[in-house]
Amino acid sequence: MARSAPLKRAAAPVPQSYEDGAHYLNLSGYELQQVQMEVQAGVKTMDMQGTQIIWQKPYNPVGVLFLAHGCSHKATDFWPKSTDCPDCLGLPEEVRITQASLASGLLVMAISSWGKCWDTNLKSGARDSRPYVNNDLENVVGAIQMVQKLESAETLPIFALGASSGGAFVSILPHRVKLQALCVMISGLEPDTLETAVEGGYPQTLFVHMQRDEHTMRAVARSIVELKKLQVRTADIVVLPQNVESFFFYLRIESITQDLSARMVSALTYAGLTGPTGILYKDPRGTMWREAIKQHAFRGKEMNLPLENDRSAISEEMNVAYARHEITADFMDLVIPWMFGNRSLSCTKRNCGKLVIS
Repeated sequence: MARSAPLKRAAAPVPQSYEDGAHYLNLSGYELQQVQMEVQAGVKTMDMQGTQIIWQKPYNPVGVLFLAHGCSHKATDFWPKSTDCPDCLGLPEEVRITQASLASGLLVMAISSWGKCWDTNLKSGARDSRPYVNNDLENVVGAIQMVQKLESAETLPIFALGASSGGAFVSILPHRVKLQALCVMISGLEPDTLETAVEGGYPQTLFVHMQRDEHTMRAVARSIVELKKLQVRTADIVVLPQNVESFFFYLRIESITQDLSARMVSALTYAGLTGPTGILYKDPRGTMWREAIKQHAFRGKEMNLPLENDRSAISEEMNVAYARHEITADFMDLVIPWMFGNRSLSCTKRNCGKLVIS
């Protein structure tokens, strides 16, 4: 059966002001993947001292959103491969975050970390008898300023969203960049973030973390307590595990057909990796799901679908389903209006365990 045409949606006016951005169209995560983005301009890239900056500007932007990837990932995860960005990988969750942000009128930008993970060191000091410089922090500050200037966006509010190591990194960014709001995914604040006062006050902060990651859940709880002491508006969303049902991969990964998705789910069930409802028994980072899918779903054929960690759409969606430690776009319809100041939100998705708005 051929994939249905992209969803049609009622024409939504492009936000003309910062306040209008709070009226972001409420679409589910699955629907966002299928929406044709009529407001976006082409992807732009630039090399800055060996670091690639990638950004995309919608018509009439109402803000700038900086995105920070997790360890072993890159800025190229947030855009699909194209003539504008031939090096882009386009992992599904990251791409849906970009799409949702563009649809809400945000200019989206990202750069890659200097090393495998982001440098979250705020303290200056001697290292090899030389003053210590946080290359990531300097690069990001410079990249934001450059994109603002190139796109005449100097007066727009700036937001930041990061996952895992990127979440910890964006938590220190307010010490160098005036931010309107933060979304910290699968991470708490960097421990020394609040030890030094931020000029103008620390920005409102939303945490998105997963039920099966108890370590991060505790870190988020501590961060919320500290933010509330400073009277900073904060909230958190707890992401629940999802059932891996027959259409799961089809709905979340562009290149997978309904038939292949059903075969993949059957393979996982046959291998004893899922229960009757499709819930994953164990963390897929430590199971033999790849072998099961290759043998029973791919049927020995070369499917041209990467399966390795950090480069595989399938691997990413398995991690989302297990709900321990993975970036997710499923709640961007809450994240974006929250960052714009909307306080009357509710979470009705099946994989939303808790939404505490304050």
